[in-house]
Amino acid sequence: MPASPSKTTLVTALLEREIRSGKFKPGEKLPSMRELARKYAVSTMVLHQASRRLEEMGLLLRGARSGLFIPPENKPCELCAFISSVHPGYQGNYYDAFMSACSGAGAVAMVTSCRSDNLEAMLEKKPLRVYVDVGSKDISYNELMRLTRGFETIYCNRFEFAGETPGSGVLSDWVYITEMTLRRFLEAGHKRILFVSHNPVMLEYKRLEMCEAARRVGLTFDSPEFQWCSYRDFQENPARVVRMFRTDPPTAAFARGDVPLREFAENAALFFPGAPPLEKIGAFDSIYSNLPGQEFPSWHWDWNALWKQVFSHKEKCIEYYRPVLRVKTKQED
Repeated sequence: MPASPSKTTLVTALLEREIRSGKFKPGEKLPSMRELARKYAVSTMVLHQASRRLEEMGLLLRGARSGLFIPPENKPCELCAFISSVHPGYQGNYYDAFMSACSGAGAVAMVTSCRSDNLEAMLEKKPLRVYVDVGSKDISYNELMRLTRGFETIYCNRFEFAGETPGSGVLSDWVYITEMTLRRFLEAGHKRILFVSHNPVMLEYKRLEMCEAARRVGLTFDSPEFQWCSYRDFQENPARVVRMFRTDPPTAAFARGDVPLREFAENAALFFPGAPPLEKIGAFDSIYSNLPGQEFPSWHWDWNALWKQVFSHKEKCIEYYRPVLRVKTKQED
């Protein structure tokens, strides 16, 4: 599992928040390294590393043998809110890249999960705008609308609510990702393609995306040529898997995550040794698609580029971000 944010990253974010909030006046000297280390319960080495990052961001000045100062021209920045259901550490530098882009845009962000009480407490601080990366599994659309009513809301990365249209944002283009995945499989000669879902039922917003991507390449979703099942079906619905693999089984599979895809493919090879091995395309280019000797292609998100696009977004419209498919050459152990 990817590592959680480092102490340096966390202390940098905390100090950045205090500076941008206007707690310190332009030209004011900060407490000593020892005092700050005691305050944040970290070593002075961590404080030195955090202060260097803040210097690079233009938020601190280091005086010769006289400590750290707020630059004279520093001004309080706009406050924004970030609502996300992504667990820290699960998507590489997802949060670090967000905070960096936020800082570069002259803003400071409050970050919270999707619990209504947390959201209400954060929104009471009246942020200038609200950035939202959630889906229907995290919060209902009506509840999200209730909480963000009256705020400028920008959706980013995900908008997973069937039948609703976001007003403004920068979204990852999952229809394009699925279309390009299908095209790659078809060009390789595959005639039976499988989508491996995280969920035991096909969520409606995902079904709509699959149907549109299939239409673009001349397929029909949920047909013998383009099927789907849950990665947990070996445990929870084995009869479904048996029907799918008994005759003319799928030869290619993809998922919206590397972990479920790898787990499903390993089970398929174990339970159906006579079936052709599944060619795989994953998502998020994680350590699980880069194991030595077991690599497979996976989509790579440049979070720095995505968040920069989000903070540059000004129009009341939807823009799309497209990741890049990384194709790997297998390496021997």
